[in-house]
Amino acid sequence: MLADPKVLSAVRRVNLEASLLALLVEGMNVHGADTLEVRIALGDNHAPADIDISYIADGVPVAGESL
Repeated sequence: MLADPKVLSAVRRVNLEASLLALLVEGMNVHGADTLEVRIALGDNHAPADIDISYIADGVPVAGESL
């Protein structure tokens, strides 16, 4: 059952999502943020996809990253 490609794919996806969430929460802790804002722009033929992450403390942006 675990060797089923669909099961393996689902397990990998859950592990990736958990890892990403852990990194975002760690970033919040490092920057002392109480809010995390993530904006995702889907790419097209004229612009690539973009992910912007803002760490916000008491309503003020304290750090950000663009992936």
